[in-house]
Amino acid sequence: MIARGCCRSGRLGVMLVLLVAACQRPTQPPETAARPLTFGPLPTGVAPDAQELPRWELKPGAPRLVWDRLTDATSPHAIIELSLPAGAEQFTVVINDAAGRRVRNLRAMARVAEFGGGARVRVAWNGRNDAGEPVAPGIYQVTGLAGPGPRVRLDYAWYNPGDPPWDGEATSGWGGDHSGPSGIACAPAGSTNQWRVVLSWPVVEGPHATIALDKHYRKVWGYKRVAGFDGAKAVALADGQLWLGIKNELVRLESDTGQPRGWERPAGPVPALDLGGRIEALAVGADLCAVLVGTNQIVFLDKRTGQAPARDGWPASIALPARAESLAHAPDGRWYVATTTGVMAITPAGEITPVTLPGLERPGVLTFDAAGQLYVMDRGADWQIKVFSTQLEPVRTIGRKGGQRLKIPGYLWSVPTGELTYLPDAIHDVTGMAVDEWGQLWVAEGNLHPRRVAVWDAAGRVVREFIGGTAYGAASCSLHKQDPRRAFSGGVMFEVEPSRLHSDRPLRYLTSGNADPRWVLDVHPPNHFGQGELFRSAAAGQTHEYFISSLAGFPVLYLDRGGDYRPVAAVFHAGQVQVKQAFGKTGTFLWSDFNEDGRPQTNEVQTLIAGRNEPVRDLYGWQYLLQTNLVFYTGSHRIAPARFTPSGMPVYDVAHATRLATSSPPIRCR
Repeated sequence: MIARGCCRSGRLGVMLVLLVAACQRPTQPPETAARPLTFGPLPTGVAPDAQELPRWELKPGAPRLVWDRLTDATSPHAIIELSLPAGAEQFTVVINDAAGRRVRNLRAMARVAEFGGGARVRVAWNGRNDAGEPVAPGIYQVTGLAGPGPRVRLDYAWYNPGDPPWDGEATSGWGGDHSGPSGIACAPAGSTNQWRVVLSWPVVEGPHATIALDKHYRKVWGYKRVAGFDGAKAVALADGQLWLGIKNELVRLESDTGQPRGWERPAGPVPALDLGGRIEALAVGADLCAVLVGTNQIVFLDKRTGQAPARDGWPASIALPARAESLAHAPDGRWYVATTTGVMAITPAGEITPVTLPGLERPGVLTFDAAGQLYVMDRGADWQIKVFSTQLEPVRTIGRKGGQRLKIPGYLWSVPTGELTYLPDAIHDVTGMAVDEWGQLWVAEGNLHPRRVAVWDAAGRVVREFIGGTAYGAASCSLHKQDPRRAFSGGVMFEVEPSRLHSDRPLRYLTSGNADPRWVLDVHPPNHFGQGELFRSAAAGQTHEYFISSLAGFPVLYLDRGGDYRPVAAVFHAGQVQVKQAFGKTGTFLWSDFNEDGRPQTNEVQTLIAGRNEPVRDLYGWQYLLQTNLVFYTGSHRIAPARFTPSGMPVYDVAHATRLATSSPPIRCR
């Protein structure tokens, strides 16, 4: 709906007429006679024109954006009356001069309900333009829109398998934020559980550290024991109960509802058992629960009482001869544990015996299926999951040989050892696995990026992937500035399909990294791509792809060199990098990669400001905003590229830096 009108502004008043038209803007303004509106006290029930103007409060080292209120309820106002169409929920009103130029954006998407909710509303105007200046005498037009309010529709999301992806309900969102998925348990065939698979995360600040999926792979409930950081590294299922290893404590839940089960004691129920050390793995058998406490002790508990085994001769705990990673219970009643010296079996008599598994180099996480086949992650050269028969003979392998290992499996940034293209048919890591009732192997790949739970069929093919979720606050995620089909998180480029939910897939890692990933003067723990933004620019004369990062607290510019993003420039001060030996304790510096090797040399670092550490500000600590002209701004300087190399690399020179007239706020837009 469109509102039009005109007004006459004089020294003492404003003359104004409004007409509300339907659906389409009239081709010509309606013929109306201006009528005066006078300024005076606000009538009862009319909200004042609460106009505010922003300004920068430039304190040394800490500029701050503040808003100043120009008028309040005691100021003189003119009242504009609007007639709205039936069903209108929101309206927008603007004031233009006689030539149609915008003078004031008076109300934007105002809720009709907040103005009385009727067909006629009254809006106050303080007689000022958008700059806060009183308008000059003259004729002014009023135009606007009215109609139903906006309707929210989920277009698409990426790097979060939740449906919907946001938190707030038991079935929405996904799992952890401060860690990747680690524990997996699958319901056996014939189970009456409402869900079929449980996933857990060890370090979680978000709402759910453990989630359950139904047979359609939809989340049906989520659980987290306490507020703050919590989560389960290990998870197991038995007799309709879910067992969780949360830090030092063993917790038991009803699997259908997620409600605590605990253990009965004469003094009352005990909700959790403190085992005195971090729980790394657990498994549940017919009578006992075995828990790997630390890395070299297995504690056995009667699964009904949560106390030491009542069985004659069975030990309460066993010290392992080597560091262990995983624990599983075999259908024949034995317990299997993966250690640094090989797989070991614990017999029903409590004896430890080595297990020979042909072709297995370095055992990692292990599990059994219902038929008794053993699945073991081989962390040796093959980097595959290997399957062994009930006679412990090799049956098959899962994942391409050699896998796709990461040399930096960082919390915010992952870097592979070789191939940059993401390989979905490769094993990247294994922190937990379990076999479901259909014989599919579920594999949790842990804290590296992309965080993934992969489902493999009996033929060794990936039949489903759950990619995500993000690190804390999605801090390492951003869409490409110009291309809606490209996105970034954790050092990985994604392809996304707008308007299609869960269409995202990892394409490639942004960089394999140089031999030494600490790219510049030992700056920060290595985190090239923990946070930033992909964008393209034609500033070099031809279009090239770039990435701007600010995780280290200052901007670093990267250039896509044949599929591998390499650093080419940065602005920083001495307090942000370890340059003290070469440049002293203070100073603000500019690095430009003159020889295009992606590594700073001493002769490439130029002094921008001697003797002063000037902050190079980002957007409230999250992201440095670099425009496509590739111009850097510090607190006092504008640094534009002096020239470009044929590869599209900008070359910066302090001799071409220009000093700003005033100290710079943290945001500059072109």
